[in-house]
Amino acid sequence: MIATASGYSAESSMSAMAVATQPAYRGQGLASQRVARLSADMLHEGRTPCLFYNDPQAALIYRKLGYQDIGFWTMLYV
Repeated sequence: MIATASGYSAESSMSAMAVATQPAYRGQGLASQRVARLSADMLHEGRTPCLFYNDPQAALIYRKLGYQDIGFWTMLYV
């Protein structure tokens, strides 16, 4: 698998999404194509696409597709 966008990685009844591209294939727009398609499909289903990221390059891609930052997230390890 070269690139993927999945709505089942961190899914709830209202939102979900996970995105990955093999390092050798990055920069070709593959993830953008998949995120755009998955986002459209989810919106058609009445669901809200939601992305969590910590990569500045990912932020650029998502913003170009129309996503907006709405807050910050963190992980708690106990």
